[in-house]
Amino acid sequence: MIVFTALDKEGGSTEFAYALSSIEAEFDFLSSLVAKGHTLLTVQLLDGSDRTDLPLAAFDGLPFSTFMEELHQEWLTTLRQPCQTDSSRHQELIRLTRLRIDQIEVAISAHERMIACSMRWLQRTQTSYLSDSRKTRLILRYESMIDFHKQQLRRARCRSQLIVNRLSHLLA
Repeated sequence: MIVFTALDKEGGSTEFAYALSSIEAEFDFLSSLVAKGHTLLTVQLLDGSDRTDLPLAAFDGLPFSTFMEELHQEWLTTLRQPCQTDSSRHQELIRLTRLRIDQIEVAISAHERMIACSMRWLQRTQTSYLSDSRKTRLILRYESMIDFHKQQLRRARCRSQLIVNRLSHLLA
């Protein structure tokens, strides 16, 4: 669904919610409004509970569906062409994938160390004799650092699994 705010030719502002059969049709509709003299103020794409702001400059009065169909045809043509790999290229991909795994393992190790250090700093701060305001500030900072590195660690582990899967695929 598309939610947008537009100014009509007289300068009146109105908010709309619109759903058509396809994203191309929705984009064509918005572009046709611009072609008729309306000015888009905001455009958001709704997907479940997610809202994505769309760039207003994209809606310039020209239809989207023509360009989208051309792009679709280009992709189909590209995907129909067989992938040509030779042995040396394949070996290079394996080497680069292994290198990437090593890099991710270093990142995972660094995040684990930062979590451990931050937890020690947090524990020391919690038992320190600092003033309450400074202690609170430091505790919040260390907790924030721990949360950040835990999040980065989860992402790195996920990337690691994807890359290991890629390597398995290359070796098969």
